[in-house]
Amino acid sequence: DFTPSTGVDNFAVIDDDPYSDSTYNGSSTVTDKDIFDLANRTHTGTPLAVVLCTRALKDDANARTLDTILVGASQVAQTEVTLAESAGWQFDVVAVDTDGSVWDNTAVNAAQCGYEVAT
Repeated sequence: DFTPSTGVDNFAVIDDDPYSDSTYNGSSTVTDKDIFDLANRTHTGTPLAVVLCTRALKDDANARTLDTILVGASQVAQTEVTLAESAGWQFDVVAVDTDGSVWDNTAVNAAQCGYEVAT
C-alpha cells in the first residue's frame, strides 16, 4: 500500500546496507501497510528472538503514528510509534512467536514483518 520513492518494489528501496534515507516508502493513509518476507536464517542454533528495526518520520504537521507488524503464527502489531519530523529508529525485540510459542528456525523462516499507518 505504501508508495516507493523510486521504482515499484517497496522492499528494494528500503533494504539499503548501509541504511540510506534517500530512498523510502511513504503513505499518509490510515491502514496502508507493507509486509515483507524475511530471508531464511543461515545459522544453525535456535533463535532467541526476532528484532524488528524500523526507521520512520512524518512529513506534514498532522499527528502520525505507525505500527510495526510481525506476522508469524498470526499477525500482531508490536509497537505503535509516534512519528516526528526527523527520522528515528524503533527496535522491537520479540522473544516469542505471535502465538506465544518459542521461536524455532521454521517459524523464523516463515515470519514476515512490516509497518502500517495507524493514525
